[in-house]
Amino acid sequence: MLNRYKRKTLLITLLFIGILASSGIQSASTTCFDKDSQYYVSSGTSTFNQQISTSQFELEDSFGDQLTFWIYPWIFRGGELYQINATLLAIGEWCYVYIDNATIDRWGYNESLTLCTEVRDDFDTLSYPNTVNFFGHPDGVVGDIDGDPKITLLIVDDDLYCNGYYYGNDIPGSFFYDIPGVNHREIIHVFSGENPDSSLLSAVLAHEFSHLIWDNYELTLEMISIYEGYACYATYNSGYLSLDNSLTSGNSLNRSWYTNDFSLHPEVSLLFWYEELQTFYAHYGKSELFIFYLVEKYGEELLEDLKQEDIDGPAGIETALSNAGYDITFNDLFLDWVTACTIDEEEIEDGLYSFENTDFTIHKKAIIDTLPFTTDFKEYYAYGIDIKKLTNPPDKFTMEITNPHPYSIGISAIIYDENGWSITQTMNADENDEKLVSFFSGENIEFAYIVTSMMNQSTPTYYLGKTDNREEVPVKSLKYSFMEGHEKASSNILGSSILLILLSTIIVMRRRNVKYTYPSK
Repeated sequence: MLNRYKRKTLLITLLFIGILASSGIQSASTTCFDKDSQYYVSSGTSTFNQQISTSQFELEDSFGDQLTFWIYPWIFRGGELYQINATLLAIGEWCYVYIDNATIDRWGYNESLTLCTEVRDDFDTLSYPNTVNFFGHPDGVVGDIDGDPKITLLIVDDDLYCNGYYYGNDIPGSFFYDIPGVNHREIIHVFSGENPDSSLLSAVLAHEFSHLIWDNYELTLEMISIYEGYACYATYNSGYLSLDNSLTSGNSLNRSWYTNDFSLHPEVSLLFWYEELQTFYAHYGKSELFIFYLVEKYGEELLEDLKQEDIDGPAGIETALSNAGYDITFNDLFLDWVTACTIDEEEIEDGLYSFENTDFTIHKKAIIDTLPFTTDFKEYYAYGIDIKKLTNPPDKFTMEITNPHPYSIGISAIIYDENGWSITQTMNADENDEKLVSFFSGENIEFAYIVTSMMNQSTPTYYLGKTDNREEVPVKSLKYSFMEGHEKASSNILGSSILLILLSTIIVMRRRNVKYTYPSK
């Protein structure tokens, strides 16, 4: 709810914010990881105020210079590595802005010069100081790659898409550091799109710049939602998610347009990034909102702690939270976030189930207005979200769902009745039963959200970067049913694990064993 008052190395990291000339803005991304790598560089701290003076270096690039650069093609265009010639048309305090000669030919010299000047000014005044002050100096603990404190911003010609990437193999120690395709400098690539928009290009560059900083501090395989969510937060932190920025595309303040894709595809996993075009864009929205929630509830310092934490993934989040004085598991955090994405209600438990600085709720819900109700089998990705909204349900109702063993079913039961809001979060699991059964109760229930996710019974340790191999992603086909009363639908009551959730009594199964009831609106 918007509160208006208040690696060896990473091989490639790309944020694609694609603009189709005929169909509006779209986005995509690709990251490849060396999953077997144990290489790690412990990190120190650095801030913008501790920056390295440019006077220590002999700057070699001059206005009008032309250089040849290696380019990776945009993922959905395919193709091989190629090279371009580009001209340096703007030099800032913290950047060089090169632009593809093909863009100059296509768009004109004066227009290209204006574009580069605007990108330079945005980077020097917004992206660089805001990102460095918050996330650390780009030299990190690895050091300066090219002996020049300026970051190279390369605008690559593309008459269809605007997107960008950061190539982590420029970091010394990379296995691929000496092969073709490496430009041997701190460089961020951004594709121009049909009609280059300096504001949108700058937003992409802020995102990718945070990747450059992260990789110069931590070279281990971080969970992709943390890594990309961190970069999305850098875009917000630099001021590019204002309502007048094209990256928001008219969305609520402080969130990007690709949160819309997540709203339509909440089934995507928080731990795994399966590359299929239909849901690909939703992963950015998922990552953005997860990190936004984490920062809003537990403080911006957690992002710095996560960057410097030796332990990665969900366990790293738990460690960072514990170091900050919070006793909460990753699974508890996930269910809190899922609840916030479902209702975004700031009045409940001091705003625990809301977003403070934006408005967001998941649009995709199964609407159930008649019981009994049964679905066909549907795919559940581990740590994806499935929302069922029951309108005017009976005061006692039951859910049966296929047992996903060895996973459990995480449940956030959100009931609004004559007593107000009641929220219960549980984990239902059993080793042998074919089905898991949960009972729900209320008093004159107006509506109920039953949010389910296939989750580990303890802190998950398996997660991936982006993959197009579906077999690497945990997924199960599950079927669920709702029925009136607390009668089990199956004839053999011993064939199911039963979880009782009484939301209108003084005893509620919840991780804190406390019932939260709030006044009606």
